Amino acid sequence: MLLSAGLPLYRHLNVHGYLNFGGAKMSKSSGNIPDPVVYQQSVGPDVLRYFILREYTYGLDGDFTEQRVIDRYNSDLANDLGNLTSRVLTMAARYFNGAITATPGAGADTLDVALVEAFSSIPSRVAPLVEELAFNRALEAIWQALDAANKYIVATAPFTLAKDPAQLPRVAQILANLVEGLRVVADNLDPFMPVTSKKILALLNVDDNFARAPYGQGIKPGHHVNPTTPLFPRIDKKTPT
Repeated sequence: MLLSAGLPLYRHLNVHGYLNFGGAKMSKSSGNIPDPVVYQQSVGPDVLRYFILREYTYGLDGDFTEQRVIDRYNSDLANDLGNLTSRVLTMAARYFNGAITATPGAGADTLDVALVEAFSSIPSRVAPLVEELAFNRALEAIWQALDAANKYIVATAPFTLAKDPAQLPRVAQILANLVEGLRVVADNLDPFMPVTSKKILALLNVDDNFARAPYGQGIKPGHHVNPTTPLFPRIDKKTPT
């Protein structure tokens, strides 16, 4: 049928592994068949997508527990991505009324250069890993840039610098670098977490015309970001509610 229609035969199949629950394969007799809709309603589809793609190596079996989902959620999504977005947008609103007044990537400080490299290299690092179906490693590459951004905030201390009016231009540069970095992160998260990607781009006030631009070619001086809203409030209970 395929040959008569002129379509080429497939050359290989991509087959995912088994999803185990609590160390055991799903079985009607054991009753360990959780309803995925329940999890989707409790933590959202993006969280489940992130957990499965980040936690498991594609093609191999993986074990699913609610506690592991919560641990990954709090560590990666609430602490890393959510907290970084909130801190950056909070500072932009507090010190500059949401305005970006410096050119992203223009800082010559060693810390600035390292941060720009971390964000600029995301697309070239993620794309080949996706082609290899190494989704967990692709997400790890994005999170390495988020880790660099969080360390950048600690090292540059914009909260402290902002107490001195003479240091506000430096704070503006730091925030411009970070806001542009969040834009690149949101763009590269789209295949994995489309809902979250759109939320971050909306907070950054970035439309489709600039969402996929290389680092430094998206957000410009004069751009205004929106007030922050919590992306991933921490889950303190043992199970989602």
